[in-house]
Amino acid sequence: ADMGVIAVTSMRGAPGATSLALALAGRGRANDRPVLLVEADPDGGALAARLELPVRPCLTDLVAAARRPLADDELLRFVQSTGPGIDVVVAHPSSEQTAAALRSGGIALAVLLASATPHVVVDVGRWRPGSPALPLARAADTLLVVVRSDLEQLAAVVHGAEALRSALGEVRVRLAVVGRSTYSVRQIGDLVRSSGIDVVACLPDDAASVATNPYAVSGRRRDPWATSVDALWQTLVSEEASSLPADRKSTRLNSSHT
Repeated sequence: ADMGVIAVTSMRGAPGATSLALALAGRGRANDRPVLLVEADPDGGALAARLELPVRPCLTDLVAAARRPLADDELLRFVQSTGPGIDVVVAHPSSEQTAAALRSGGIALAVLLASATPHVVVDVGRWRPGSPALPLARAADTLLVVVRSDLEQLAAVVHGAEALRSALGEVRVRLAVVGRSTYSVRQIGDLVRSSGIDVVACLPDDAASVATNPYAVSGRRRDPWATSVDALWQTLVSEEASSLPADRKSTRLNSSHT
């Protein structure tokens, strides 16, 4: 059975969406589930530099190949391994190259990832109308919106929610709030409830933990960052029972662009 797609995005600022996508992939791998992390940020990739990986093979190469059906073993040609066994497809650092690749082949790539055997975590970059990464968000079972806990970012979610849900159709939209807040989890939930988006996690803003433990892999002493990411992963996975089958997701992707 297909294991599902989690897309990760942000609304504005730099709340750490890419770091969280990497950590979620690490949690899935630590739980003995095959996970593929795909960096599909139209603004260009950061993971190759961050993880000291080669720039190629990259998302651009995968998109070019995905214009025809690819088997899982062919998909592996574009994957690099890093950290504790995490498989990643990095995006080219050039925003022009990555955005052009997504515009030309985003739908084909979305269909491929929706039917892939591994669980897929895909970083679709900052949310904006008409993003070339939109097909990948529409292929997801869940779109995780990562925001900081300040009023400006929470307000952006509330006011942008209608357009977000309209663009995504049946995709679940969930909110992960990062950083210490003057608001309680319940108050944040009340604030964004009018948007129809549920808060699924409030994570610590622990830059030191992210730097030293970017995959959120637990040791004997579990830090708050790893504990929070683990709980978030379990929540997202538990929602997969109600996900659309891959064939219906493919139909949805194609029909939305006709």
